[in-house]
Amino acid sequence: MDRILRGERISLEILPPLPVYVEALRTVVQRNRDHLDEWRGDVIKYEESEAAFYKLLMDNYYYERGDGYFYHIMKKGEIIGHIGLVFSGKVWEISYWLDKDYTSQGYMCEALKTLERAWFQHSTDALTIYVNAKNESSLNVVKKMNYIPFGINRYLKNFTIFMNEDKINIHSTCIVPAQKKIELDETQLHR
Repeated sequence: MDRILRGERISLEILPPLPVYVEALRTVVQRNRDHLDEWRGDVIKYEESEAAFYKLLMDNYYYERGDGYFYHIMKKGEIIGHIGLVFSGKVWEISYWLDKDYTSQGYMCEALKTLERAWFQHSTDALTIYVNAKNESSLNVVKKMNYIPFGINRYLKNFTIFMNEDKINIHSTCIVPAQKKIELDETQLHR
């Protein structure tokens, strides 16, 4: 996939590990620490040092193995969030966060739409999103984007797995209510 994906109001960019981006990312994460920590739990914790953010951008920029894509959501040159896609060994998982000043304005739906458009030109593999069951904003995003509850993550309490319904075989028995635990089978996730 390309390093820059363009939406209507935003772009998704894999940023180079330059000092200006290191400081911009560090600033937006620090400004949103309470907002982000509420939903991330123990899933992702950012270390606050400049070196840690440099390493994060370096790892993202040079992630050429084909099993992950890590974009920053940009609006007029400013980082307003992150959206990433990684292959977990069984499924492709989307993760995202958005600056609290930009929530409930359609930016995450646009970012997800932009990522999906690029992804489905590249692959036919289904996409999944893990959402904290208490995060109403994120639940609204997956509903608006036609993702359906698929199961509960066995390792992350309170996280429901959602799949893009366009990529699910409707005759498959792998679709279960979100309250039940499931073992994902890779053969069930592909057309």
